[in-house]
Amino acid sequence: MIKPLSDPNFMDRLGASLSVACALHCALQPVLLLFLPFLGLGFLLNEQAETVFLVFSAALASLSLLQGHRHHGQIGAFPVLALGLGLIVASRLPGLSQFEMILAVSGALGIAISHGLNMYLHRLFHQTADHEASDPPSVNRSRETFATQEAVRI
Repeated sequence: MIKPLSDPNFMDRLGASLSVACALHCALQPVLLLFLPFLGLGFLLNEQAETVFLVFSAALASLSLLQGHRHHGQIGAFPVLALGLGLIVASRLPGLSQFEMILAVSGALGIAISHGLNMYLHRLFHQTADHEASDPPSVNRSRETFATQEAVRI
């Protein structure tokens, strides 16, 4: 079992899981329209429930990426999150209703990828850093080393 307080990637794992669930929900919408009401889960097809879920997912992703940025100092996951959120917003626009499913699924997968990238940056930071909580200057040097290594890769 994952312990939320001891796992620094808990929010990313939760957010990625919820984003994949959202992508599946959007992709399987025609099938779900038939079966969810019979299972007593018809409320999941409600536009207001979807909006609440999207706002929660966006907030969770933003907080998770901010927490990650404070830790590893990298911003690489933010553009991916912005693209995912932009695609989801575009899927809700009236003029793009014929592309709603593809935009929403792509946006949800973009958010899931941003969580995955944030977890990767966290792991990479700890692989390249001499990370000791008792010596803050070494963490700062490690961030510089990490940023230099990332710049060299690009």
